Amino acid sequence: MTGAGRPPRRTARPAGALLAAALLLAGCSPGEGAAPSPSGSAAASSAAPGSGASPSPADPSPPVVAPTGTAAPVTAVVVTASLQGAADSAWPSLLAAGLQAQGIPVSLTTATGDGAAFAPVRAGAPSFADLVEAQVPSTTQLVVLADGGEGSDDAAAAGEGAARALRAVESAAPDAQVVVVGPWRFSGPQPPAAVREAVAAAAGGADSATTRVDPVAEGWPAGAGQQEVADRLRARLAPLADALSRSGAAA
Repeated sequence: MTGAGRPPRRTARPAGALLAAALLLAGCSPGEGAAPSPSGSAAASSAAPGSGASPSPADPSPPVVAPTGTAAPVTAVVVTASLQGAADSAWPSLLAAGLQAQGIPVSLTTATGDGAAFAPVRAGAPSFADLVEAQVPSTTQLVVLADGGEGSDDAAAAGEGAARALRAVESAAPDAQVVVVGPWRFSGPQPPAAVREAVAAAAGGADSATTRVDPVAEGWPAGAGQQEVADRLRARLAPLADALSRSGAAA
């Protein structure tokens, strides 16, 4: 409003000028400089990717739909005896690298100790339950309990040690999935069948979602190298890790 509250006057345009402009627009074609209709192909092709806009008949290319999200890295902990050699050439690191190369993001750490096992026999050696309680965060999604056969050949002790380790995982990381590997030795006589069966029974009775890998039953060769162990475990773990990365569980 201007002045004493009256609206400003609009400048009147001559009727002849308006009529001339209308006739000019009506007779103009797109090829003569008129802008194409917003509903034409130019407008459709300028739609932002993922906007859901439908392509016009003049543009047969479908719209690009942006992904709704990316797979989250899987937080994993490998619990095992102390590893030999450089950390980046040991099977847990090779396993993580193989999963990454396969397109499965993973953040993997290790919890190790000299002589560690389900039921250790070496003086001062930690049990897997001890390592889980000390080093597995509550946000862990995947725990691999890999017994390299350095523990007791007493079936009862091995079974109880496996059960304790699984209870420790359930307490430390309630949402974690567990993979129990072994007992299995890289070389020398393998653990007695009764020991492996006791560990399998403990895995079967666990409250956590548990997958069992028995290298002896699956025919892993004695003397297998670090890369072969990593590759064999990756074949078993990849579907599980991939599902976890896509679900975002416990992320």
